[in-house]
Amino acid sequence: MKDIPFFRWAMVSMLLLLAGGITKTFAQGPGDLPVPGTKKKAPPATAKSKTTPKPKATSPVATPTPAPVVREEPRPRTPERKPAQQPALSFNQLVQAGLDERNSGRNKVGNYYNEYIFNGKSSDLFTLQFQADNPALSLLFYDATGGELMLTKDMQSGDYKLGTAGGTLPTDGEYRVRILNASEGKLATGSYSLKLVRAGMVEAAYLATLEKTARAFKAEDPANVEATAKQLEQLAADDPKRPGAFELLGVIYQYHKPNAEKAIHNYEQAIRLGGAAQFKINYDGTGVAPKRKGELLEWRENKIAWLRLYDGRLLLADPTDASKILFSFNGVQMRSIERASSAPLITMQGLQRRNYYFAPLPSATASDEANLIVRFIQTYVIKKVK
Repeated sequence: MKDIPFFRWAMVSMLLLLAGGITKTFAQGPGDLPVPGTKKKAPPATAKSKTTPKPKATSPVATPTPAPVVREEPRPRTPERKPAQQPALSFNQLVQAGLDERNSGRNKVGNYYNEYIFNGKSSDLFTLQFQADNPALSLLFYDATGGELMLTKDMQSGDYKLGTAGGTLPTDGEYRVRILNASEGKLATGSYSLKLVRAGMVEAAYLATLEKTARAFKAEDPANVEATAKQLEQLAADDPKRPGAFELLGVIYQYHKPNAEKAIHNYEQAIRLGGAAQFKINYDGTGVAPKRKGELLEWRENKIAWLRLYDGRLLLADPTDASKILFSFNGVQMRSIERASSAPLITMQGLQRRNYYFAPLPSATASDEANLIVRFIQTYVIKKVK
């Protein structure tokens, strides 16, 4: 140091001082700016961590775009369907059929059924006869809107009837008769027979129809006579247990559309049902026998009446007012009934030996009519066949 001049020594000293400050500054760290509000953590005084090698770069694999999801509507396990056919059902028509997997319908729960369409009237009275070889088969009755009508079963006859008031349909219109297999197995099995049997008509409807037909009758119009006969035949078929239509049919075929066989048939049906055979007659109001001139009869007081022959009795009714009874006899009050040999005159004798005289109205068939009247009185009134 002695050899070094003072000026050089001073310069060296200053350089050393500067070098020491610079060294100290660089030793503080890399000199990056800290994030405000955080403290710079000093690196841990530990062994150097091993550097994890980077994975080798591979070529990127394209991710496939998923296909759009199509949501399907759930399908019912047992689809509902109507029968392939719904035949019309008529009165007194026997149906023999069975359930079929291909043609029978299926309801919401999968049970098989057959169905028939019936057009009925509220005036109809009927029963349903139903027999099946499978006890799971049941009989149901619906209106046009699908509302079920209750059926009741007669335990003696086995027939079914409507459980409605009066046992009749609520209104005129279309109805459905259904045969259903209600088994849990939901099988289309089972044969059956079905018959809709007409039992008649509601009394008020029957009488109203009969009265309307009688009031519209015109004896002088052949077309009207023909139409009236058809209407009465239909009424007799609609309710074969009431006598009214048979009574009027007897009169039609006796006087307006002559057919002796049909007249007798309808008269007999009327009597069996509690009605009467009706004949238009002449009689004398004084009770005196008419004078006879061959087949011609001269009455002192000639009157006309309807002779009505019932089971066990007879009566004379006013021709203009059927409810006005002129006189009436029971069969037990009569001794005999006879017809004159030379004229169509009928003599009826009572228990007091009083005679009553009457005869058919004059016509070409008066003699045959007199014989028919005598036979009916003997058979049905006094019940003695001569």
